[in-house]
Amino acid sequence: MLRLRIWKAFGLCAAALALPLATPAAAEVTQVSDQGFAVLHVVKINAAPEKVWATLTAPQSYWSSSHSWSGDAANMYLDPQAGGCFCEKIPAKTVEGGSLNSVEHMRVIYSERPRVLRMSGALGPLQSEGVIGTMNVAMEADGTGTKISMSYVVGGFMRMKPQDIAPAVDAVIGEQLLRLKARAEGRDPAIVTWPPKKEAAAKVDNAPEPATAKPNASTPPKPVAVQPKDVAPSVPNAVPAKDAAAKTPMSTQIAPKPATAEPKPPLPERLKDTEAPATGTAPTPDAKPVDPNLAPKKKPIVEEAPKKKPATVPPGTR
Repeated sequence: MLRLRIWKAFGLCAAALALPLATPAAAEVTQVSDQGFAVLHVVKINAAPEKVWATLTAPQSYWSSSHSWSGDAANMYLDPQAGGCFCEKIPAKTVEGGSLNSVEHMRVIYSERPRVLRMSGALGPLQSEGVIGTMNVAMEADGTGTKISMSYVVGGFMRMKPQDIAPAVDAVIGEQLLRLKARAEGRDPAIVTWPPKKEAAAKVDNAPEPATAKPNASTPPKPVAVQPKDVAPSVPNAVPAKDAAAKTPMSTQIAPKPATAEPKPPLPERLKDTEAPATGTAPTPDAKPVDPNLAPKKKPIVEEAPKKKPATVPPGTR
């Protein structure tokens, strides 16, 4: 049951990594092949290196219980010296007087406080495979904080594909490093969510709405030009009406008499003009008159020219 729970925990992380993730400052599966893989995570912690070291060597204070054999991270402990064990007690309710059941996660092979902690061991389901894993935790002061990197390199023979298990292991280590950061900074590791939110997206979500410019009461509004509806076309060198009237002699300011209409031709002649075909060419003097009753009528071409309106006869001429 315990092993099944560990496998399920790694499987959930692998499913989560099928989606695009936002990881810490530097986090990735740096290498993967049929022989193994390597992952790396780097973050900055707002705490002194001594504080970070003390938190790192107390995994029961920050490690996630969902990634433990017993189901409770309080059963974990770490002895930060060469040969020391990063181990976990496994309580058994049926055993009286306590339980001697335990599991080794990794063993310390190098310890230099507060700079380097290196451990060797296969985490989670990798423990049942023929592989060896090396975790290297390095720290250095960065201003008032600490820059910390956590790498894990796995190699050997495994019955699962490294390409499938590497993203799950990468997610587990990344989550523990963020929980370590939260605890060292005095926050509750339970606030850490995985996958973490992108910082850029969080800033955009919390960004205030852009302020709209308000009109200043002391500044008068700019005049708006109104375009007149009917504007007479401009005439070059035109003289205003008032000035023309002032410069024109009084004798020429009298309105001229309307022109008399020219006498209209007789009605038969006007009807002939309207019945003449509009061919656009004047008739030649040698052309013989054609009887309108015998001349063939042409069909109008609607697609090229519109029909011609019949001529109107002024009233009172008949």
